[in-house]
Amino acid sequence: PVISQFIGDAPFLVSNEPLLLTWATSGAANISIDQGIGTATATGSISVMPTFDTTYTITATSPAGSVTEQFTTTVVTPTIGRICYEDFDLAGYELGLLGDARIVNDFADIPLPGDVNRLRLTPDSDGKCGSAWFRKRVDLSQGFQTWFDLQFMAASNSGADKLTFTIQNRPEGTGAEGSLRSKAFKIIFDSYLNSGDPSAGFIELVDGNQVLATIDLTVIDGINLPGSVPNDLSSDDFGVAPYPVRVAYVPGDLDLFFQGVQVIDSLDVDLGATDALDEDGKAYVGFSACTGVFSEYHDITRWILVEGPPAPPLKITEFAVDLDTDTAIFTFTSTQFRTYTIAASDDGIVFTNLATGIPGTAGTSETTTGPISFTETSKKMFRVVDEKPSP
Repeated sequence: PVISQFIGDAPFLVSNEPLLLTWATSGAANISIDQGIGTATATGSISVMPTFDTTYTITATSPAGSVTEQFTTTVVTPTIGRICYEDFDLAGYELGLLGDARIVNDFADIPLPGDVNRLRLTPDSDGKCGSAWFRKRVDLSQGFQTWFDLQFMAASNSGADKLTFTIQNRPEGTGAEGSLRSKAFKIIFDSYLNSGDPSAGFIELVDGNQVLATIDLTVIDGINLPGSVPNDLSSDDFGVAPYPVRVAYVPGDLDLFFQGVQVIDSLDVDLGATDALDEDGKAYVGFSACTGVFSEYHDITRWILVEGPPAPPLKITEFAVDLDTDTAIFTFTSTQFRTYTIAASDDGIVFTNLATGIPGTAGTSETTTGPISFTETSKKMFRVVDEKPSP
């Protein structure tokens, strides 16, 4: 018998998260997996919930004998539970680093954005590759917004292949490396001019192997690509600021902003119709980069991701105050994937929370509260606060 695959999607598993085991065998009369799983089919997958470091063994048996393979997961308990890195000073076990990826402070050579840690996917050396994954699957079924800042730095200003933001549902999960040509949606930032490329500064959006869009940044008004070589994502000026990127997605509609300029408007993308999400609409997200004969630093200096569709501008649209009962009812713009606080102030400076954890109402862009009590004074100001604000 042959065991051609036995892997898990989390070599390091965040506590209280499921582990997906996937296997493929041939020529076996009987297949079994230990740790209480039992008899298995020739190919398949199963979700398990280990609470401590665990090694799983699959055994395939035939009249000719038996073979085994193992997969070990290490359970970790990180202090960070969501993607909110204004810098990477606090990055820990929640971020899985593969290959040449490192958390570094390079303030001495690259002063912006400051004396803080950054995620470095590759050093400025040839033949290097690195990946970084957030170790918890994130729910992208209803949409998301993500912000990240990129730097491509090299004294040679030559460019060096590409840096990729990836959403993936690979069986290797946070152990995935390479170009990921299936079960992945990728936004690729390419800084090297290969034959057939539009420039040394372009973006591609790719579903598996299918290119959905190509954007040549060098011909878009308002975008400034620094460095001694024009029209190139790479820079030999180590004093320039990172490139800010924002992605806003709801099913069927993706927008992309680079340096504050919208470079993709309403691209028809439905991640739920791709293999990049699992059956619950969740996926692993992260970055990867490689260098070849030519090299550069591929750095991420900031990364924030908010699950759910982009929220509308927050404002109170209607309110009613009952001074007999000292209560008020508020209607405000909202989204069902966020929670809100109503606060009050006598002077407009110090606000006191009156009600917290108010959920956005499903199926509408506004939420109306029930009566909320307040202390009556000669002057009262109210405000609504998004408890999970976008940057």
